Amino acid sequence: MPLTDAQVRRYSRQLVMKEFTGAGQERLLASRVLAYGSGTSLELCVLYLAAAGVGAVHVSSQERVAPALFSRAAALNPDCAVSTGAHGVRPDAAVDFAQDASPAAVRQIAGALAAGIPYVKALHTGGAAAVMRWRHGAPCPGCLLNALGYRQSDLIGASDHGIAGPAAAAMVLTGLLGIDQGAHQAVLLDAPAGDYRELDVPAFDGCVLCRELDGGRGGA
Repeated sequence: MPLTDAQVRRYSRQLVMKEFTGAGQERLLASRVLAYGSGTSLELCVLYLAAAGVGAVHVSSQERVAPALFSRAAALNPDCAVSTGAHGVRPDAAVDFAQDASPAAVRQIAGALAAGIPYVKALHTGGAAAVMRWRHGAPCPGCLLNALGYRQSDLIGASDHGIAGPAAAAMVLTGLLGIDQGAHQAVLLDAPAGDYRELDVPAFDGCVLCRELDGGRGGA
């Protein structure tokens, strides 16, 4: 659906960018993003997606989502519908802030990848965060942990300072807009050091998560 005059004014700052053409903005308005997890990073990601003009963001969380998140998103952008609860819908992209590598979570991720849904994973590692856009058959978040020198258990209780939220939102948006799809998408954000750098994530031969995903490819 063509942008209304009000929407052209609302998105005027980004419509001047070549990546945010009118057709691209219309694509965002028609998109649905499923966000897993909880915490400050999740909330900031939702707000960034809403401000950019994503049409619907659904939060799937094991914790109660603060009502203020919905009112803040609506105040930022009435075009974006933010909801929570059992998702039950096929999203156009997914972003995951949960620190869970259980078999159920692996099947969930494998199903999204096999269905062609772009998937962004954020890992909190103390004062830093790693964010990667993940494609089926590529090195997975388990390989990312190995590249960083961490184990899954190292993430338990890791503080969420919110730094992963905007980076994850940016990866979701570029994925929805088809920008830099061929680029290697993994970054490390180290807030205490003020460091932001791209990561090389090679496949890890002993990755348990890769093995689980390989086994689940045919059933999603």
